[in-house]
Amino acid sequence: MRLLCKGRNFCNTFFLCLLSLSTALSCQSRASREAAGPPPSSEAHFETGTSARNVPFRIVDNNMYLTIEVNDSVEVEVAFDSGFPSNGVLIIDPAIGERLGLQYVGQAPLGGAGDESSVADVAQGATITLPGVSFENQLILVARNAQRYEKWLARGIIGGTILNSCVVEIDHEKSVLNLYKSNSLEASASGEAFDVAFSQGIPVIKATLEQKGKAPVQVKLLVDTGADLPFSLHSNHGLELLPPQNAPKSYISEGIKGEVRGQWSRIDAIHLGSFKMENCLVAYPTEGFDDVVAALGQNGFLGLAAQRRFTVTFDYLHSRMYLKPNASFGIPFEFNMAGLVLRTLRDGSMEVADVLTGSPGSAAGIRKSDRIVAIDGRNTSSIFSEDMERIFTRENQSLIMSIERDGRTIDVKLILKRMI
Repeated sequence: MRLLCKGRNFCNTFFLCLLSLSTALSCQSRASREAAGPPPSSEAHFETGTSARNVPFRIVDNNMYLTIEVNDSVEVEVAFDSGFPSNGVLIIDPAIGERLGLQYVGQAPLGGAGDESSVADVAQGATITLPGVSFENQLILVARNAQRYEKWLARGIIGGTILNSCVVEIDHEKSVLNLYKSNSLEASASGEAFDVAFSQGIPVIKATLEQKGKAPVQVKLLVDTGADLPFSLHSNHGLELLPPQNAPKSYISEGIKGEVRGQWSRIDAIHLGSFKMENCLVAYPTEGFDDVVAALGQNGFLGLAAQRRFTVTFDYLHSRMYLKPNASFGIPFEFNMAGLVLRTLRDGSMEVADVLTGSPGSAAGIRKSDRIVAIDGRNTSSIFSEDMERIFTRENQSLIMSIERDGRTIDVKLILKRMI
């Protein structure tokens, strides 16, 4: 697994919604937020025994997608996000709400904005089903403005419903979730144990940063399956965590309130318990993320691009997380060597969210909002996400890309170069 820099961070997007729904939590002091235990549990109903194994998911652009069934009638592909700790599901397509025939009992603002396009309708009492397990009496939020999210692959997001009620094992090598009733999983087989704190219901673990010429620094990282980057760092808790002045600036992610921008750099090593990850790629958000950082109060994120190097097990009931390295553990972190921030669209094409200054992509004339429809003659819709990552991380490789712009198709040629 290599990081192909993409532009979607579900935690940023949907945590803003969570803030609006959780006024009491957002008014707490930092100390009380960090001392809080796991969020209230919902109840899982297993079809047989005490587990539901081999629940499939897929990874696209370093985001996890599950297919759920709502009220035994409508299937919805949703992002699985530990940064959305509430029980229930957020659906971003109002047409799905219409198909479900929901009876709404109220409204909730998304991201705190007051216009109608940033409002979700709220329904109660839903049943959410995954293979082998169901969750009853769940909340459903349905966003009113589908156009706002038309470029997103996910039609919704889920997190706390599953994580608050089960021990959740994420097997990234097999691309499956294994869900267990609490106390039914043998912890000794799950890997190295980490004590977990919770910030507004989101798990937090400790890590140590190692940089040449500096003393090691201990930080607190939110474990976010909805963040498509490996790591991000923020100055907080009295720690000044800043990138080098010349670190490349770029679009990092997208939220309800707009783009998150910042800089990209590297850390010599990040230690998670006994596991040492070297030459780590790190994002430093500088614009569009202040409200999330202030509310959560941690030093950064452990995102999915780093988590995919492990089998990850969450046990919220016992405030524990387990990590077991997999075959991807030692593969280097790489940024897109064309200098492009890309996102996969629903038709399988790749949209350019940003272009790094001075990069091969910039020199080839690629622009923000261009669509990449083919690479070396292969339609991008036929290229799996993992293959796409490899295509853009082969230093000195020559690529011919077919670009759609203003109704025209343009072929551009470039040679990949490590930018970060």
